[in-house]
Parts: sequence; structure tokens; C-alpha cells
Amino acid sequence: MSTSNNNSNKNKIVLVTGSNKGIGRAVVEIFAKNGYTVYIGARNKEEGLKARDEISKLNPQSDTRFVHLDIESSQSIKNAVEQLTKEAGYLDILVNNAAVFLPGSGKKPSEHDPEVLKKTFDINFFGTVEVTQLLIPLLRKGQEKVILNVSSDSASLQIQNYVEFSLYKLNYLAYGTSKMALNGFTLMLSKEMGNEGFKVNCIHPGHVLTDMNSKGDIQPDESALSIYKITTRSMVFSFPILSTSEILAFLSGEYGLVHGYRFTEEDITKPQAELWKQVFYNVLELFGIYNKDQPLPFAIKDIMSYPELQEDSANDIIFVKKITRFMRTIGVSDFGSKDIYKPEFPRAKKIISAIINAIKWRDERWGHINKFEDKIKDLQKHQNKCENDESRMENHIELLREKKNDREKQIIRAQQEYGQLETLLLKHNSDQGDLRNYIKKLKIIDEDLGNRINDCTFSTQTIAQECSRIDTMVVKSPERIKKLIEDMEINLKSEKENLVHDREILTRLQSKLNQLEKIGKDMQKTIIQSENILKEHEAFKKKKQESKDLQKKITDNQKVLNDITHKVDKNNNNIQSTQETIEKNQERFKNHKDQWNNTIKEVQAEKVSLQKESEDINDKVRENRRQQDEWAEKIENLKSNYEKDNLALNLSFRSLVDVVYGYHTSLEASLKDPPTKFQ
Repeated sequence: MSTSNNNSNKNKIVLVTGSNKGIGRAVVEIFAKNGYTVYIGARNKEEGLKARDEISKLNPQSDTRFVHLDIESSQSIKNAVEQLTKEAGYLDILVNNAAVFLPGSGKKPSEHDPEVLKKTFDINFFGTVEVTQLLIPLLRKGQEKVILNVSSDSASLQIQNYVEFSLYKLNYLAYGTSKMALNGFTLMLSKEMGNEGFKVNCIHPGHVLTDMNSKGDIQPDESALSIYKITTRSMVFSFPILSTSEILAFLSGEYGLVHGYRFTEEDITKPQAELWKQVFYNVLELFGIYNKDQPLPFAIKDIMSYPELQEDSANDIIFVKKITRFMRTIGVSDFGSKDIYKPEFPRAKKIISAIINAIKWRDERWGHINKFEDKIKDLQKHQNKCENDESRMENHIELLREKKNDREKQIIRAQQEYGQLETLLLKHNSDQGDLRNYIKKLKIIDEDLGNRINDCTFSTQTIAQECSRIDTMVVKSPERIKKLIEDMEINLKSEKENLVHDREILTRLQSKLNQLEKIGKDMQKTIIQSENILKEHEAFKKKKQESKDLQKKITDNQKVLNDITHKVDKNNNNIQSTQETIEKNQERFKNHKDQWNNTIKEVQAEKVSLQKESEDINDKVRENRRQQDEWAEKIENLKSNYEKDNLALNLSFRSLVDVVYGYHTSLEASLKDPPTKFQ
């Protein structure tokens, strides 16, 4: 809403009764936002001061005040008037909003509690009348002189008698009749004070969601906007008087107003009654208000003595009444039957200007409504697109879930295989220990053989020395010496053969020892590979933890998706609410042409509200698009990281399998050709 006139509103004083919550609170907020000095009138002092502080906090530049006002108490009303007189000295706008709907008000009229009826009238009618009467002196000193009474459609006898009225079955005696009385007071006060420049009116705020009405279909700020517009604008429409050329240009177009007749300047400067009467007939028919060919209502025929003779007169009376009400509605407040039967210039020019401007205004409003309908269709298309995107996203997430389940199954299988490999590794470690013990035994045997070879060598040398010594001591007998030599040669040969045999054994043992050393080196490599496997196992645990983190992120994304779904549903409800509001406005436009003044202002209020809702919906849609794009990008990144981690995990697992397989092959080869054990 524009606040360009805030400075000019600074010195204008507004009082809103019953304004610490609900519609009254919203009215105070909108006046404060637009620079008015606003008094919050409330019977609950604590709640009233709290509302004042909250509104002042929202609009630090505003001047919002509190006055204790219980309209059920005459003394409280007098005290409030005294405070306003002392602090302000005048009043520009009075909004009588305070009202009650007491427990027991929903009973049938034949069973209604009289005490509830009296108390309801004391507040809704008598209290409002007393407040208004005592504040009229202050209103006379103000610039605007506006009195607006918040009424209800339940106070309309015409609507309450309309069977198709949505609330026809709600027969609230106390509340409805108190508002009917308030409407009567409004009408009579308007007739009295109109000559002094007072603008007195009442308004049906709509079915607003408040503490009094938990089934309302519009918010208090929407109703407050209508109240603000009515209280800050003229109560009648003011159209510019067009030039003769502009009038003739319009009448020569699609709106000829009289079929087949071409208007001239003389028709305006020297108007003829029959032509202008035809113009008025066609205007009423154009706006769907009256058709001269339609039959008279049965209610009128029933009171006629001679229906055949009086029918034309009755039709004329209805026509004059309809066109007079219509012309006054569109701005010609002094229109009368003389303008029909004795038209004169320049009044005829003023009247046709008002009609042309009303037609232009109607076409413009219908254009706006059509634009809103197109906008709603676009929003519905976007809604369908969002639903399709949501469906595709759900399918994509479901696919990711299936892939995640497959990966979890693969991880479980890999864990089982890892457990089997770990068991096999423990067995191989045990076999490796046994082989080490066997190698130690072989080394001991090798050392023993070396000692035996050294002993044999030493014995041979000792024998040779003894033989040399014996040769010098014993008398040499050829046969004996020969025999001794032969024995010694045999012994030496035997020792030599034993030595060769021992050397062969030693060679074989050395070969076995080399094989064992090779096996030892292989076992060392296996140990290193086992350590690598353990490291890879730790890496696998990290990957598993990362997989859990990814699962958590997917869960978070699902929550975000649910939030987006909730927002989309909320946008759908807003769109549906907007569409229902437009449909209600169109129905109201068709069925209540006799209430043009209020209808036009309600349409304008609805327009602003719809524009605001449309902008909010557009902002929400853009925000949803942005969030969807962000989460789609995040999901793609998570998917890419998940694939990379999975690929790395598969590579690690394959490397582990290759290492274990190599170790198993080497061990199997060693087992096929085990070393010989020596005792």
C-alpha cells in the first residue's frame, strides 16, 4: 500500500473501538502504517497496552495511543471522551468495531435467553450509539468527519430472506438483530449529519477468522484494508465530465447505447426525453440490473387492483427506481426523474459522462479479473509442473534408495568375505609359526652336522699323526704293515664316503634352508600384506562410516523434500483460496448489483489482496524453485560422491582379494612340497 500521504495524515486522529485484537487490531495497524495518530480503544487495559507497544515496535515512526474504553459502561465512555478531548481536542475518523457474540447466541429465536439478548444489544447497539453521540462534538472539529460502523451480512433483511445465501440456516437472533438496529442507526444518522459534511456508513467486513468466528475464510488484515479504503476515500464516486467529442467518439464505438442510432452533438446539447429514456433502459440492461421485457414480480401483481391496466405504470416505477439508484451509485448523487423525462443541457452531458466512465471502469475491472484468471491458470500450470517435478524427484530418490540397498547388501557380503579371509589369515599365521619352529630345528640339525664334520676331520688328522709315530716306533713287518695300510685305507675310504654322504646331506639341508629362507621372506611379505589389509580394513570402516553419513544426508534430504512438499501444498491451498475468492467476487458482482458502492470497494480491496497474494505466491514459487534446484544439485553431488566412494571401495576390495589370493597360492605351493624333518 502506498504511504506517500503519511505526512498529510500525521495530524489526523482515528479511534478504533475493540481494537486490541482481531479486525480492530488490524485496522489500527494499517492506519498507523499510513501515518495516522491512532487510539486503541479496549476494555482490557493490559491487552490494549500490549497491542499499543507491539504496533509501535513494528512501526517506530507511528503515533499509536491507548484509551481505556468499555462501551458497556457509560462512565468508561465519558472518561474516554474526556481523555481524547484533553489529548487531541478533535477526532477525524471513528471506527465502531467493538461487538460481542455471547455464549447462547446460537439458540433458536423461540428459545433464546432474554438476558443474552439484552446484553448483546447493550454492547453491539446501545454502547455504539452512546460512543458515537458523545464523540460527535470532537468529530465536528475534525477534517474528515467519518463514522464507520462495522456491521454484518446477518443484519441484511434482504440477504437473510435469500434461500441460497450460504449462511441462511444460521438464525442468530441476538447478534443479527443488534446489527440490524445498528444499520438503522447508521442510515438515520447519515441523513441527519450529511448536511454537515459527515460521511456515515457501515460495512460488512466479510467472514473473518477471529476469536469470535473460528470458521472465517479471510484474514483480519484483508478486512482491515477494505475498512481503511472506505474511511479514507469519498463515499461516492467522482468521474470527470467528458468533452462532447469524447462522448461522441465513445458512442460511435461498440457501445452505441441505442442500437442503430448515430448520436450527434445536438443529442447532447438538446437532449430528447424518448432518446435518453432508451439510453437509460439500455444502460440498465447492459449492467444486468433491469430488463423492461421481464414480467412483473408476483408480489407486485398481488397488490394491483387491475394488473393489465397498471402493469406499464408499475414497470415505469421500477425503471425509475433502478436507474435512480444506479446513477447515484456511479456518482450522480442528485439524479432524479426530471433527468429522465425532461433532460437538460449541461446535466445531460454530466450524466452521459458518468455512464461512459462507469462502463470504462467496468471493462477495466473485468480486464483485471481476466488477468487474474489467466494468472491463476499460469499458477495452476506451474503447480502441475511442480507436482511433476516432485514426482520425478521422488522416483529419483526411490532409485537412489534401491541403489543404496544394493550397496548395503554388497557391503554385507564383503564383510562376510572379509571375516572368512580374516579367519584364513589367522590360520596362515598359525602355520607360519609352525614353519618358523621347524626352521629353528633345521638350523640346530645343521649346526650338529657341522660339528660332526669337524670331529671327523680332526679324528682323521689324529689317526695320520698316530700312524706316523707308530711307523717310527714299530719294527716294520711288510705283511703287517701292508695289512695295516690296507685297513687304514679301508677306514679312510669309509670315512671319506661318510664325509661325502654328510656333504650331500649338508647340501640338501642348505637347499632346504634356502627354501625356508625364501618362504620366510614370502611370509614377511605376507605379513606386510596383512598389515596393508588391516589398513584397508580401517579404510573400509571409514568408508562404511561415510556411507552412514551419506544415509543420514539422504534422510535429511527426504525431510527437506517433505518440507518442499508441504510448501507446495500450502501454495496449492493459497491458489485455491485465491480462486475461491475471485469466484465469490464474481458471484457477488452478478447477484448484488443494487449494492454497487460497497461491491466496487470490495472488488478494489480484493484486487489489492489478490495482487499481494499473487506476489506472495510468486515469491514462494520462486523460493521453492530455488530450493528445488539447490536440493537437486546437492542430491547430484551426493550421488557423485557416493559413486566415487563406492568405486574406491570396490578397488580396495579387489586389491585385498588379489593379495589374499597370491598369499594363498604361495602357501599352497609350499604345502605341496614341504621340507624334510630331521630328528
